[in-house]
Amino acid sequence: MQKQSPSNAAIRQFCVVMGDKTQVATVALGARFHDVVSVTARTTLGMMVANVPAVFLGNELIKRLPLKDVRFVATLRFLAARADRRSDLTQ
Repeated sequence: MQKQSPSNAAIRQFCVVMGDKTQVATVALGARFHDVVSVTARTTLGMMVANVPAVFLGNELIKRLPLKDVRFVATLRFLAARADRRSDLTQ
């Protein structure tokens, strides 16, 4: 089995968590509006509209900046978000 880097594991975990939330929301909307196919199609389209530009912008960013710097900034943002979340839980 291939060893994963911590950043790779974090990205995979993020995708799994967001996938679960999206699936729950899609099922709830499909049940509410009694049209699972339409709700699923629109949910998928909405996710693509949100994610495709981010993928292309990320690709352009990687072309202009060293990957090491991008990972460092991403790590700082992740840690800041985590610290903010932890401070919300303690209040």
